[in-house]
Amino acid sequence: MHLHCFRNFFFGKGRPWEQRRYPRKLTNSLLALEAPERPICNLVDISEGGIQFASPRKLERGAFFSCLINLIEKDVRIPVMAKVVWTRRCHKCRGIYHVGACFLSIHDEACALIRDFVVAPSRD
Repeated sequence: MHLHCFRNFFFGKGRPWEQRRYPRKLTNSLLALEAPERPICNLVDISEGGIQFASPRKLERGAFFSCLINLIEKDVRIPVMAKVVWTRRCHKCRGIYHVGACFLSIHDEACALIRDFVVAPSRD
């Protein structure tokens, strides 16, 4: 198992600092939160270190959760443990929150699969 979390700071475009350690890629995949109602969320982007997704409910910063990432482009499901790093209300969509989370636990094979997906050229 790998332990991942955003730790390295570097300067990014348009922001005084960025908390990204790994490159990310936009995706149209889905995410199932391991919660009593098991909400299905739209995955916005993914990296080896974490995910951004749109959630129908607000998740508190620092909250831990389990989820199943359905990476459509690779036709695989990836179980992960994650921690909420930030949550923002979506200004375009009423009742939706954008959530950024870092992976706490992910299998080596899944990490390699995400890495391969992120660096592969997009098919537009």
